[in-house]
Amino acid sequence: MVTTIPPTLSTATFVKKLKGASSHFITHELGCPFRWEAGYGVLTISQRNLRQAIDYVNGQKQHHEAGQVFKAYELSSTKNDGPKSLRLKPASR
Repeated sequence: MVTTIPPTLSTATFVKKLKGASSHFITHELGCPFRWEAGYGVLTISQRNLRQAIDYVNGQKQHHEAGQVFKAYELSSTKNDGPKSLRLKPASR
């Protein structure tokens, strides 16, 4: 997802609201039990790279099918403790 978060809203609050609302919608409106993983990652994108990031997200399904994943945008861990190759600082509260 590529989004803008207003400076008056903390990243942690934004993610909490996003996860809560989407989980509620998927579970209660679509009837599919759903639960997010515990963690999350956030990257900042310069205005200059915004179009590239949006295009990447829009073509994400095709990237995965072709095995062409841009690791800086999609880092994962099997332990649910954050990305293996990059440790992100927790958002300040």
